[in-house]
Amino acid sequence: MKNYKQMFNKRYLAIYIVYFCVFFSLGSLDTLIPLDLEEDFSSRTYGMFLTIMSFTEIFLPTCASFLSNKFGARKVTIYYFSLAIICAFFMEITNNSNVFVVFLIIICCSRTIFNFSVGNEIIFHVEDSKKGKFFAVRDMFLFSGISLGLFIAGIMTKYIKIRSVLILFSAFLFVPTIIMCLFGKQILYKVGNGNFTDERKSMNEYLRMLKKLFRQREFVVLLLIGIFTSVYSSCQAFLPFLASKIGLNYQEILSSFAAITIINVIIALFIGDFSDNNEKKYLYLIDLGSDLVPVIIFAFTNNVILFYIAIFLSSLKDIFAPTSFAYKYELFGKYEDELSRTGIGILESVTNLVSFFMPTVIGFLWGYIDAGIFCIAAFCIILSVLVGFALPRTTELKTNE
Repeated sequence: MKNYKQMFNKRYLAIYIVYFCVFFSLGSLDTLIPLDLEEDFSSRTYGMFLTIMSFTEIFLPTCASFLSNKFGARKVTIYYFSLAIICAFFMEITNNSNVFVVFLIIICCSRTIFNFSVGNEIIFHVEDSKKGKFFAVRDMFLFSGISLGLFIAGIMTKYIKIRSVLILFSAFLFVPTIIMCLFGKQILYKVGNGNFTDERKSMNEYLRMLKKLFRQREFVVLLLIGIFTSVYSSCQAFLPFLASKIGLNYQEILSSFAAITIINVIIALFIGDFSDNNEKKYLYLIDLGSDLVPVIIFAFTNNVILFYIAIFLSSLKDIFAPTSFAYKYELFGKYEDELSRTGIGILESVTNLVSFFMPTVIGFLWGYIDAGIFCIAAFCIILSVLVGFALPRTTELKTNE
C-alpha cells in the first residue's frame, strides 16, 4: 500500500475533491427526485422523467465527447454546470410539471456531461502504471461523496421541504465549478505524462474519425462486450420479481448486504495496486465472468440460502471495477486524444441504447419463462468472456507504443 503515497499529491487531491463534490451534489438526486415528484406532482410525472432520461442517455455520452473535442472538456463542463445551477434556482419558482421535469433533466445530465468531458480528460492523462490505483482512490472519494450526500439529505428532509433540499444539492455544483475555473488546467493537463492539445475538429474530420474508430479491433470487441453485459444487466433488474417468487423481500436482502460496499472499496485498493504491476486483461476477464455462478443459481434453484449466497457473490463484483476501468482506458489510450474520447462516448451510447429497449424484451420473456431469463444472462456472460480473449494484453500495448 506504500505505492499509494504517490496518488495523494496536490494534483491528485484536487481531482479527488472535484469528484467528491460532484457526486456529493448529484448522488442523492436519485433518491430525492421521486420523493419530490410524488409530493408535488404525480407518479406519471416521475415516469415521464425516467423515460426522457433513459432516451437522453443514449445520445449524451457521444455528444459530450464531440463537444469536448470541439470546444475543450473544461469549457463544456463549466458551462453546463453553470446552466444546471441556474435551472436549480428556477425550479423554486415553477409549478408547471413539464417545465420542472426539463430543469430536472438538465441537472441530472450533469453527471454524464462531467464523466465524458472532464472525467475522460483526467483519466486519459493519468499514467497507465497508476490507473488502477487512481480508480481505486477516486472511487473511495466518489462513494464517500454519495454516502455523505445521502446522509445529510436525509437529515435535511426532516426540517425543510424536499424541493428545497433538491435545489440546495443541485446548486452545490457551484463548488466543483469554481475549483475547475481556478485549477482546471492543472487538474486536466498536468496529471501524469500526458499532453493535451485543444485542437478543434470539423464535422467531416469527426466523421472520418468515426470510420477510423470502427476499424479498431479493440473498440469493436468492447462494443460487443458492452452489448452482452447490457443484456445481462437487464435480466438482473428482474431479481426483485425472482425474490418475490420464492417469498423474499429483495430490498431487505440488499440492505443486509449494505456493508459490502465498504468492503469492496477496501479490497479494490489492493486489487488496483496489484493490477498496476501485473496483467490487467485477465482481471478484466474475471470481472466479466464473475457473475456466471450467481446467474446459474438464479436460473435453476429456488433455495433461499443459495439465493442469498448468489446475491453476496454478485455484490463482490465491484472490487474489480477500478481495474476494469483502468484496462479499458489503457486500450483507448493507444489512440489519439480525440479518437479516445469519441470511442468512450460511443461505447456508452450504444450500451445505453441496448439498455433502453432490452428491459421491455426481457419483461416480455419473463411472462413466459420467468427465471429462465437468467439462462440468457449466463449465455451473454460466457459470450462476453470469450470475446474478451480477443483483447490485447497490457504488456502488448506497451510493446506497441
